[in-house]
This record gives sequence, structure tokens and C-alpha cells, in this order.
Amino acid sequence: MQLESLDGCTLIIGSYPKFRYNASGGGGKGHVEETNQEDVKRVYFDPDSFQIPSLTWRNTKFLGLPLPPSLKISISMDMLSGTFDIKNGTFSLAFEARFKFTIGEIIKAPELIVKTNLSTEKITSNLHKVKGSRLNTNGEVILIGVANIEPTTNNILNIFLGLPNEALAVLRCKITGIDSKYI
Repeated sequence: MQLESLDGCTLIIGSYPKFRYNASGGGGKGHVEETNQEDVKRVYFDPDSFQIPSLTWRNTKFLGLPLPPSLKISISMDMLSGTFDIKNGTFSLAFEARFKFTIGEIIKAPELIVKTNLSTEKITSNLHKVKGSRLNTNGEVILIGVANIEPTTNNILNIFLGLPNEALAVLRCKITGIDSKYI
């Protein structure tokens, strides 16, 4: 199984407007294992080979404008694993990553730790109500997740982002290498 991230992704933290994110070029190979349920497969992705494009002025817009050229948010995935229900095309994946904000070489904020469940199903939280999209015949899926972001050791960043706060991810992806009987 191969997961490829696509254009049309969205990231939101707290009450800030959406970051529109072209995540094209990201992804990695997933490993599929049997479970004790006939229609449910276990899926996991190797964090060392999984790529998530950094948010930069080239691929991310905020309020309709590209990010400032010196601003970069890099993402290091620590875990992406869970289940795929082959009968109805649903995914439920535990996701853990570290988000690192930098402005040029001068300002380096502490990492934001993000832990969430990425799902193809509906999620309702304190700030968000959003629905993903199950795997379709083109191999496309929309994974969504809401994470509670804890404060960092940097009080300025905590105040700026209103931490602790919620973050929402809407990720458009393409899944290939799945036997057509699963779709």
C-alpha cells in the first residue's frame, strides 16, 4: 500500500483562519497485516521513510496569501498506524508528529507535539465539526483529525497560538497498491 498526500489540505489551529496546504509529494509505503477480523486490516507506515512536506511560501497560503518566505513549519512524523476496513473503505490511523516553526535561521520555536486519530468519518470537537471521505474507486480519501495541542516551554508561542488549543487537519490523500476487491 502506498499513501500519497495531495493538494487541497487544510490546517487550522484554534480560532485562526485556515492554512491552505499543497502537500503533494508527501507520503510513504504502508505495510498491511491481517487481523482477527476478516474485513479489517492493520496498516502501519515507517516514520523513517514517510515524507511530509514542510509548510512554506511555495505550498501554503494563509488568508489567501503565501506564507512569508522566511517562515517554515517542518513536520516530523513519529507514528502513523491503525486499521483499514476493506468492506466500507474506512481508515482509522493514530498519528503522532512534531511541528517545528522557524523564521529564517534566527527564530526557532519549540516543537509542537501533535497526537490525533486520523479518520475518514465525522469528527465533532469543541471548535470543529467536519467529515472525512472514505476510500473511493479512484483511491482518494480524506483523512481528518483534531488534536489538543499542549503548551510549549515558550510563553510567547503559547500566547500567540492560545495554547492549550485545538488543531484540525484535513488531509487529501491517494492510496494505491490496494487490491481492487477492497474498494
